[in-house]
Amino acid sequence: ESTHPTVAGYEIGEEIGRGGFGIVYRARQRSPIDRAVAVKVLRRELVSDDAVQRFRAESALLARMSHPGIARVYDAGLTDQGQPFVAMEFIDAQPLLEACESRTLGVRQRVALLADVCDAIQHAHQRAVIHRDLKPANILVERRHEDVQPRVIDFGIAKLLDDDPASATTRAQVRLGTPRYMSPEQRDGENTADTRIDVYALGAILCEMLAGDVPNAPTTSSSRSTSLSRPSRIASQQSSTTLTHPRTLKGDLDRIVLKACDVDPDRRYPSAQALGDDLRRYLSGQPVTASPPGVFYLGRKFVSRHRTSVALASILGIALVMTAAFATLKWSEARDERDKARASTARASFIGDFLLEMLMLTVDNNSREAPPALTETALQDIADRAAEGLDEDPDHMLPMLANIGQFQSQSGDPKGGAATIRQALDFAIDLHGIPSQEVIDLRLSLYDLLWGHGMSGTTEQIERAREEAAALFDEDDPRRLRVLQRGDVPLEELERIARLYDEVHGGLDDIEPSDRLHVLFTLGMAQRFSDHPERQVETTRRLYEVATAHFPPKHTAVIDAMSMYGEALSTYAPSE
Repeated sequence: ESTHPTVAGYEIGEEIGRGGFGIVYRARQRSPIDRAVAVKVLRRELVSDDAVQRFRAESALLARMSHPGIARVYDAGLTDQGQPFVAMEFIDAQPLLEACESRTLGVRQRVALLADVCDAIQHAHQRAVIHRDLKPANILVERRHEDVQPRVIDFGIAKLLDDDPASATTRAQVRLGTPRYMSPEQRDGENTADTRIDVYALGAILCEMLAGDVPNAPTTSSSRSTSLSRPSRIASQQSSTTLTHPRTLKGDLDRIVLKACDVDPDRRYPSAQALGDDLRRYLSGQPVTASPPGVFYLGRKFVSRHRTSVALASILGIALVMTAAFATLKWSEARDERDKARASTARASFIGDFLLEMLMLTVDNNSREAPPALTETALQDIADRAAEGLDEDPDHMLPMLANIGQFQSQSGDPKGGAATIRQALDFAIDLHGIPSQEVIDLRLSLYDLLWGHGMSGTTEQIERAREEAAALFDEDDPRRLRVLQRGDVPLEELERIARLYDEVHGGLDDIEPSDRLHVLFTLGMAQRFSDHPERQVETTRRLYEVATAHFPPKHTAVIDAMSMYGEALSTYAPSE
């Protein structure tokens, strides 16, 4: 650019950064608020319909998010020269790797730093945004008091989870990114790539922070069986590194990186939050899920040597407990001694048989090797067996079937989990009718599962689940907003919700804290785009109070609420 762009209401200063699509300038916004900002302008030679669409998409995606670990967007529009621009908060910081070196951060400090980055990426994923170009240069580190605060920037090629994979824009962007930090499926341009590509990039960044280089990733899908280099081995091969003891990386940190960067997406951490949680387990000295050592490891080894004995002992113990519990229940309900005996025996036999079948599905008595984790097939067999027991014992098998569906989802089979919960839901509708608490719980569970694992259901399935869940509540029921706050809600509906706030204000205290958080978050977002955005100050204040009353200080809900409240105060009540 030969000359700086000009934007009404802004003083544009020196260039401070340049990327593939835009140039970033230090600037000062003069109205409506006087503050330092960074103005990103689309490069003049790149102005085209496709580039403008991509640039505006980045602004829209950033506007969805409000987190201390993500740069905030203040404004967007066109420069006086007709180039799209976006005004963001100015961050006086260093790129991630440079900050680690200049501040001589140790292993634990670097791990804690990346755990905070995981929080920011998890926030983006919860807003259905995949970054797709995570790398050290796109993570800035600023120092706030005694803490080191990372900030994620450059969502220029980010996409929504529910984007149409066949769209022209997606096809044009699918291979964009930085190959050094790209997962195999992203490098191959697979349309099925999901949030786990960001998990892979986070693992690669962690490895470079700790060992000085990224794992040796396979270059094509045909070489995905290639084993990755452990961080401890990479560190030992570096000619110079601030981390002078590569052996400190052996064990948990090696396993965490290898799990995050597994070439098979299904074997990675299922979310950025799961990776961050494991990093914090490492910092607190707790066993990590990547492959925890100690008692749990030895216990698994013992089971592998004595599988049949342990399985039978476990089943007998569980069956005895279930027998006693159900025998006591039926004893109090039966009319005579003979009914007591029959009820106790039948119930204990049914539950015991079911538990035995569940465990035996995972045991191969002809093998001397350790039993594998529950496979999708084994879990589906368990779900089928539970479904067969619905007619005999609906009160206990219905919630058991729902729990199995949740476990399927958490174990890497969200599609199977959704099908299992849908089966439980259909049975609950036949048994209890609509509406009933059982149906409400199952429909919300199904919707949460489909939304939380966007890759597991089509947009139509998610929308169907959303409509069914919303239909359970009256128009003035605040719980209905828990469902409406997810997905694309027309502005007119958001404004209607904002008006509804005054009517249901007194009823919010009567619903569960988690539902109350959903409602207040929705209202805050609705008011932000309404005719009276200043109302979000009071709404976000209540959101923050509810979050701090029910969650620990570093919980994502508290961080999100604090960020929204702080932004509302700074914008509409700066004197408070």
